[in-house]
Amino acid sequence: EAERAYQKVLEILPQSDSAVYLTASSAIISMALQRGDTAAAKQQFSPMQRAAPTHPQTRFLDAQIAAADGNFSRARELLGHVIKIAPDDVRVLLFLGIVEFQLNAPVQAQRHLGKAVSMAPMQILPRQWLARTHLRNGQFDKAKEVLAPLLTSKPVDATTLSIAADANIAAGDFGAAEQLYVAAMKINPND
Repeated sequence: EAERAYQKVLEILPQSDSAVYLTASSAIISMALQRGDTAAAKQQFSPMQRAAPTHPQTRFLDAQIAAADGNFSRARELLGHVIKIAPDDVRVLLFLGIVEFQLNAPVQAQRHLGKAVSMAPMQILPRQWLARTHLRNGQFDKAKEVLAPLLTSKPVDATTLSIAADANIAAGDFGAAEQLYVAAMKINPND
């Protein structure tokens, strides 16, 4: 329903009202990407790119589409422009960290994700991805340390529990890992 409302805004509003146009287009593209419909996102993105090709939000969405297509190098290139304009935007730092993780660039991933965690200490995704990065680098204790605040907050999600279990397995603490996996299975038995 929200998507239809944004479509209606785009039908009524000329592209010359750029702030509202970009907001509505961005929302529609983001919703399409969230439901995994890259084709719809690309279709909606094309006029936005023509209207505001160098706008940071255009580049950010272009990077999301590139990442959805598996083109992480292009996503990194586009986010390089965005991070210069928004160096303290947690959303940009998180996404760039994930892209660096996917490109197996752990130092860069840790830098961006670490900054995101320091700026938004209780946001779940930056902590999860930083922990994954530490795990990939064999830094099991750091992974557990990064997740600790999430494990003491309520409610704890299944993904956090699973990553913490992986960190405990890697560190050789199989008993703790089993308890964490059991807790994760209770929350999300289909995963």
